[in-house]
This record gives sequence, structure tokens and C-alpha cells, in this order.
Amino acid sequence: MPRGCRSASSFGKQPFPHSSSFPSCQGRRRCGPPPTGLGIEPDTPKCQLLSLLAFICEEVVSECGLCGGLYFFEFVSCSAFLLSLLLLIVYCTAVYDRVDTGKVKSSDFYITLGTGCVFLLASIIFVSTHSGTSAEIAAIVFGFLGSSMFLLDFVVMLCEKLRESPLRKPENNARAEALTEPLNA
Repeated sequence: MPRGCRSASSFGKQPFPHSSSFPSCQGRRRCGPPPTGLGIEPDTPKCQLLSLLAFICEEVVSECGLCGGLYFFEFVSCSAFLLSLLLLIVYCTAVYDRVDTGKVKSSDFYITLGTGCVFLLASIIFVSTHSGTSAEIAAIVFGFLGSSMFLLDFVVMLCEKLRESPLRKPENNARAEALTEPLNA
């Protein structure tokens, strides 16, 4: 098994559908975020690709009238790509096994929310300040697609978190009751 890739059986699920796009993770291996359990898989590779395409299209723009929106969009699209790449690297390497998975999921949850909201804001600002060239329009389209994928990924993670939340509460209440009982009774 390639270093950093976990077998699908370690998650108790079918292999990740995006695993064929990672050359080091062919066959039964999987890379990427763990499955959500909702029948929808996280979209980190799609978010990464769309944010990269938005960044590339924005870099092709040679002239701008109001450059503030373009520069903000450039910063956000590049940051979105790098943050999603960082999360993908964490999920695909042995780092995921060495750190607390709860913290990784929590970081993924908040980074995805923040990136989706700021990417949407940057796309809206860029729409209001663009000059109308085809490269700018393509960057705007990929910006909106990328922000929608980040926000969709956040909604999937939120549904999973809400689904897990009621399952954990009874366990904690039973433990609390057992801890408050006197030992000599």
C-alpha cells in the first residue's frame, strides 16, 4: 500500500469515488476526506479544482478598470486552492493518522465554511468590478461554482454533524449518571 493511503476497510465503507484520480491511491486504497455516511461524499478535490481554475482564469486577465475586485478575487481564489490542497494533503498522508481526527474534521468544517463565504463574497465583488472580458467572465463563473461547492461541502458536513450529535448525547448522560452515584451504596 502506498505510504499515506488508507485502505477502504479502515473506514467501513466502499472506496472513495475520487480515489481513481490520485495515482498513488489506485484500487482499494482511498485518499481524501472520510465518507460522510449520508450517501454524499465530501467534495474537497472538486473544490480544489474549481478554485484553481478560477485563479488561472483570473491570472489571464491582462487589463482591469477597477483592480481592487480583481486583486481581492485573486487573493481569495489562490487562498481557497491552497487551503483545500492543505486539507487534501492532511487526509491523504500519514498526518491524518497521527493527529486527533476530531480536530481535523473541526478544522475542515470551519475552513470550508469560511472559504465558501469569502469566495462567494469575492466573486460578488469581482462581478461588480469586472470589465467584461472573456477571461474575467470565466473566472467569475468558476468562482461561483467553487464557492457553491465549498458551501455544499459545508452543508454535507453540517448534516453529518447534526446526525451524529443526538447519538452522542445519551452516552454522555449515562456516563454522568454513573459517575455521580456513590461507590459505597
